Parts: sequence; C-alpha cells; structure tokens
Amino acid sequence: MAKGDGVSLLSRVAGCFHFVLILWIVFVVDQFTTINLNHYGIIPRTVEGLKGILFAPFLHRDLLHIFSNTPSLLLFMIVLFVFFERRAFRVAIVVSILGGALVWCFGRMAYHIGASIMIYGLAGFLMAIGFFQRSFKSIIISIIVMFTHWTLVKGILPINNEGISWEGHLFGALAGVITAGIFRNDPKLKLKREKKKVKQDKREIKKSRKEIKKDRKLMEQRKKLLEEQKKIFEQQQQQENKKALPQNTNSVVGSSKDHSITNDSMTPRQKKMRIQQQHYKKRMGFGKNRK
Repeated sequence: MAKGDGVSLLSRVAGCFHFVLILWIVFVVDQFTTINLNHYGIIPRTVEGLKGILFAPFLHRDLLHIFSNTPSLLLFMIVLFVFFERRAFRVAIVVSILGGALVWCFGRMAYHIGASIMIYGLAGFLMAIGFFQRSFKSIIISIIVMFTHWTLVKGILPINNEGISWEGHLFGALAGVITAGIFRNDPKLKLKREKKKVKQDKREIKKSRKEIKKDRKLMEQRKKLLEEQKKIFEQQQQQENKKALPQNTNSVVGSSKDHSITNDSMTPRQKKMRIQQQHYKKRMGFGKNRK
C-alpha cells in the first residue's frame, strides 16, 4: 500500500468516527441543555415533519437508544468508506434522505427519530451491492454482512416493536437496496473491466499475428515444394523426350559414300525401308563387278 493510500484510508476511518461523535454531541446538547430538538424528527405527511428527513438520524430518545445504534452505524460506515470510497459519501446521503422520505410518506403517524434509518439503509446497501455489481469484492462483503447481521431482519417486522420505528428500519433497508441499484456502476470497476478487455484484445491480436506468420511460412514451404516438383517434372519430361527421339549415327563406307544406319538405333520402318533398298540394288545389279 502506498503512503498516500494509507493516509487516505486513515482519514476515511477518522471521518466515520467524527460523524458518530457529532451524533453524541447532538445527544448531549438535546439531553443535558435547555435546547429542545424534539421538533426536528419525522412526523409523516406533515409540513412540520419534512425537516426531520434531514435531521432525524441525529436525534435519539435516550442513552440506551444511542448506545445500541453506535456500534452498528460505525461498523457499516467504516466498511462503506473503506471499500466504496468513491461513492461512500453520496451513498450515505442518498440512503439517509431516501429512507427518511419513505418514512415521511408511508410511516404511521408518530414521532420517528434515530440513526436506525441510516443503519438499515447501509446494511441494505452492503447486502444488495453484491447482487447488482457482481464483483468479487462486493459479493464477499454482501455475504459477510448477511451472515453477521441477519438478526436485523427482526427489526423490519411490526412484531413486538413497541416504541421502535420499524418503519424507519423497513424503509431504510429499502432505500439501501434502491441506492445499491443506483450506484451499481462503479467507475473504478468499469475501468478495470475495460483494461481487462483491452488486454484480452491484445492477446487475441498477438495470437492472430502468430497464426498469420505460421500461415505465411506454410505458404512459402508449399510454394518451394511446388517449384521443386515442377523442376523434377520438367527433368523427367526432358529425359522422356530424349528417349523417344531416334539416335541417328551416320557412317561413310568405302569410296561409294554409302550412308549406313546401325540396326540397334533403327526403327521398324527404317529397317523395312533398308531391306527394300537392298532388294532394289540386287535387282538393278548394283554392288557387282562388271566383266
């Protein structure tokens, strides 16, 4: 890990502690001073309750309420800001506002306060992001959160929840799932996938180039083989032509200058013609001594 990344990580974790510290400061001011902040909660479907959409997560009923919310809120915020740093701030804001708005629209007529909206919203986001994003990191985080905080399901049911805003739990979780769908496209993850795709394309290009080189070598080898076969064929053809031609040898016999052809080199036609010439000479008396 680089030095800059370490400082950035520490600053994000510190920011989570600072947010929780603000909740405690607001609680101390509300409980131990004359300042009354009760009118900043969510009152569904009233104009006065609209401001509670922003401020309700900062208010708590008593010390047990804020003590029970602090560990889960701090844990989920650290996970969010460490592993989803590029979108963490926007996710936290959208989850809080959307969850509060849903409580204002559909909650029962009561006074809804507490950081439970954010807690269930962040839990819903971390559980659902693995389904929407489908990266290794997001899937592992979703599985871990599901197995370690499956008891949160009890909080969204209107059973034995007197004095507890189960609507804040339910609509907070719903807001988290919706937010996961909104922020499913991570620019960093998208960049990684594009780089991976570029690498795959480069590999395919290299592979195709190698195949082209192999094909060229094969073509050259085939061309050489064809040329050699052509030369061999021409040589064979020349030898056959030489064998087919008659080998004439001319020889002069005595003073008569009679050209003779050897019997071995004569064709059947030539032999026949030679026999006819000899008969003709005998009849005409050539070759006899005159008296």
